[in-house]
Amino acid sequence: MQQIRDFKIQREDFNEVKDQVDELTHKNWEDTGLSKYGIKLNPDWDIYETLNKSYMLGVYTVRKQNNLVGYLTVVSREHHHYKNTVFASNDILFIEKEHRKGLLGYFLVKYAVKDLKDLGADVLLFSSNIDKPYDSILQRLDFQPHEKIFIKKLGD
Repeated sequence: MQQIRDFKIQREDFNEVKDQVDELTHKNWEDTGLSKYGIKLNPDWDIYETLNKSYMLGVYTVRKQNNLVGYLTVVSREHHHYKNTVFASNDILFIEKEHRKGLLGYFLVKYAVKDLKDLGADVLLFSSNIDKPYDSILQRLDFQPHEKIFIKKLGD
């Protein structure tokens, strides 16, 4: 756990925070998700539960006075191209709009980087939405650009 001013950053168990994360997931979808492509949010919580039971899901939270104001989820596993290398990949990074100024996102990612390294991850992959980029946070933490992702909706 790390305390930054009024905020507490920590890794939490998925089962303990699922309902709170669900609320923020909807805010994230409205803010940066695929809503602009007409894709409706419908999280498959069973998959998250399976990942959690398999020790592949990491949930990092930011709390202010015990209220969840942000979170980062990552999935970690041996890579199918690099069998002896554990890759962690971010799933969602979201912080409530009123808490995005300053270095809170930086400290959340930095905390997760250290924790994932301590847990045995070798590589952390991060994607950033082009409409709400946080490249400066990642570059400050020595992440390097590697790929671009393109999207095309197929069908109606």
